Amino acid sequence: MTSDGFGEMIQTDAAINPGNSGGALVDIDGNLVGIPSSIFTRGGGNIGIGFAIPVNTVKNIMQQLIEFGSVRRGLLGVIISDINQEVAEELGLDISKGALIQEVSPDSAAEDAGLEAGDVIVGVNEAEINNATELRNAIGLKRSGERVKITVIRNNREITKSAKLGEFVAQQTVKADELNTLLAGAELSDHTPDGYRKSQGVVILSVEPNSNADRARLKQGDIIWAVGNMEISNLDEFQSLTKDKDILILRVKR
Repeated sequence: MTSDGFGEMIQTDAAINPGNSGGALVDIDGNLVGIPSSIFTRGGGNIGIGFAIPVNTVKNIMQQLIEFGSVRRGLLGVIISDINQEVAEELGLDISKGALIQEVSPDSAAEDAGLEAGDVIVGVNEAEINNATELRNAIGLKRSGERVKITVIRNNREITKSAKLGEFVAQQTVKADELNTLLAGAELSDHTPDGYRKSQGVVILSVEPNSNADRARLKQGDIIWAVGNMEISNLDEFQSLTKDKDILILRVKR
């Protein structure tokens, strides 16, 4: 599993109590294998499934903190999805694994590398990519500015592209009811969960069932690109046009 979309986590039965996150997870020989970081529990106590960050991921992050004072994650600039047998048949592909590019961000590393919507990414450097999660991990654990080899399937032919990664920007989110109660239940962002910044509009990250947003038929993944006749580019513009309004007319791309 992943905790933030970047990197695998180690599941452990080692006790994780308040105050000992960040300690050492060692094997039977005393070798450091990870850093305990979180726990999943049904009752909200300290009894549950523990998770630790693998030591190789920790080393990568530690080196960046020493060198830059912050973590600079790589960004390819694509919206991706898994590809299965049904999707492969619909697209006429001979493969049923990889990460399908749905959209390429303008002025991104992906666009500069010549990647296109419809390409299926099956490799990053020497690592095989079987699904969208593996691609997020592979790119997110590399540094911004790093050049990587991207292997894709296009028209059932394997081709290789070279991409210089951009920098992932931490996702900024807002609860829509802070702007207008008519939108209560929706969570909004300038970015998709992949760190892809929309050139126009705001993204609906989630919609609570039976909320005002749900009753307005808004859905997760919708992109609100205009309020009334006014086009918007970001959350600030959306807020200025929706704050405390009695009636909202939203134009949505789905």
